[in-house]
Amino acid sequence: MYGNVDGIESSDEGALPAGVEAALQELFDQLIADDQRIEPRDWMPDGYRKTLIRQIAQHAHSEIIGMQPEGNWITRAPSLRRKAILLAKVQDEAATGCTCTRPPRPWASTARIFSTCCIRASRSTPASSTTRR
Repeated sequence: MYGNVDGIESSDEGALPAGVEAALQELFDQLIADDQRIEPRDWMPDGYRKTLIRQIAQHAHSEIIGMQPEGNWITRAPSLRRKAILLAKVQDEAATGCTCTRPPRPWASTARIFSTCCIRASRSTPASSTTRR
């Protein structure tokens, strides 16, 4: 339903030996118990990874849908100040949605991804709704 969770299949080609997988599971459980951070490239059980991907997809979807009602009000705003405020809110929602759906790239910093999404979001708004300072 959300995202491409159905397309994620665990293949048995690179399956780990039972002892290694049990050790990794124990290490993973210990990290969770110690309230440590789990990074995207860290080993994690398939079910845990699928759940995270589904939650990220739901969050991205809610951000994109959240900008639609605000975007409709940009042209109806009574002043340039309010138009600028609404435009900033729409750009923020779009940027967060873009950041959530973009695959992790080790060479791209979060700030660069965020600014790229903001530029794309501002270009996608109608010309009549942009404001000058």
